[in-house]
Amino acid sequence: SPRFLILRVCNPLVKCILIGAHAPHTGAECSYIDEWWKDLAAAIPTKYQGWDRILLADANARVGSEPNRHVGDHQAESFDPKAEGFLSFVFQQGLWLPSTFAHCHQGLGMTWRHSRGNWFRNDFVGLPLHWTLSHCKSWISADIDVGLAKEDHRAPIVHVQREVTLHHFKQPEPAIKLHSSDFDLDKLCLVEKPDWTIDVHSHASSLQKSVSQALRTRPQQGKARPHRASMSELTWQLV
Repeated sequence: SPRFLILRVCNPLVKCILIGAHAPHTGAECSYIDEWWKDLAAAIPTKYQGWDRILLADANARVGSEPNRHVGDHQAESFDPKAEGFLSFVFQQGLWLPSTFAHCHQGLGMTWRHSRGNWFRNDFVGLPLHWTLSHCKSWISADIDVGLAKEDHRAPIVHVQREVTLHHFKQPEPAIKLHSSDFDLDKLCLVEKPDWTIDVHSHASSLQKSVSQALRTRPQQGKARPHRASMSELTWQLV
């Protein structure tokens, strides 16, 4: 979508869903804003239901007047009913906003300047509520140049430290195209014949296992050749 981006991040240090969001402006109808946040939540594939979320959002929302464990009262702005959709999303995704807590945030928290010159806190970083952090520092950067003709946005930054358990991922073996010329087909006479009295699923499993064992020797991969004829033999050897 032009207004949000959902990325899957999976490496030995972190496994999470990264959500970049640009919510409708405050001039939109409250019902439209609420539906937009619901649509964003629905766009996250259900197979990642148990994964942590990290939110990077231009939320266009005024929060902090009703503090809780998700949103603090630091530099709170007057309550706006149009922030309900954003707050519901934060609650449902199990997030908290470091810039709204005084023990995390340093300096002013305003990120967007209205054409009349007033600054508001529109942009937030949301972190998983259950993360145990040894350090968390939030601030608004005035050093990042976003290349605008006039300055009306500043980036919220959060630096965290936490202990993690490394994730280990087993890489699947690459699929191999099998041809009859690659094997000694005489070995197929060694394939065990399943009992026809067993059910079809057990029959198929037994047959597959027996064939795999009989043809256990994997074919040797052919020598790789360049896709482009313009590469010389010397160049190919270097590659």
